[in-house]
Amino acid sequence: MPAADSPPDRYTYDPGDPTPAPSCLNTTQSRRYLGKGLEDLDLRQACHEKISRSRRDILVYTSEPLTKPFTFAGPIEGILYASSSGRDTDWFMRHIEEDKKGRLFELVEGKIRAHYRLSTKKAVFLNPGEVYKYDINMWQTGITIPVGHRLRVEVASASFPVFSRNLNTGGHNEKDTDYISAEQTIYHNAKYPTHILLPVIPDADEPKS
Repeated sequence: MPAADSPPDRYTYDPGDPTPAPSCLNTTQSRRYLGKGLEDLDLRQACHEKISRSRRDILVYTSEPLTKPFTFAGPIEGILYASSSGRDTDWFMRHIEEDKKGRLFELVEGKIRAHYRLSTKKAVFLNPGEVYKYDINMWQTGITIPVGHRLRVEVASASFPVFSRNLNTGGHNEKDTDYISAEQTIYHNAKYPTHILLPVIPDADEPKS
């Protein structure tokens, strides 16, 4: 568990400059974003790295290298404790494997529109500055992460233009033209322990607890 005084992390999400999707979508857009001189197979990797390193509206958390193989299989859930200065906003969480060379392999991704955090049938907007718990369905996977690799979690408020941007106003995100920047705060302390819930498969050689 994190310490009670673990400080939160913050970033500003600006709908006028939304966080790009890490894939940069396709070869043409990737080359325009990164420049020439990269093989097609390297484009997605380079684009993801540039976004996560250069943008100030995405949080990246990386584990230490694994000292033994780590297996998980089944549904994965992101538990996010966060506040926003907007009446509405979006949250994206990605779970990623990073190999010994620093290459990234996205395992699962989940996203949630804040005003649908309780139900997709009724919109309930945010009280700006209040901390809310978000249960984010990240779908499922099954994999063994080898020794020396790392696990990585990314948190952002857009994945544009794969997903439409949230204008943070509580208005119609596809029809309105007005938008506001939102100050986003992610908590990871004993009271608000943001985490990824993994269906871990124990090593057959480990004693059962």
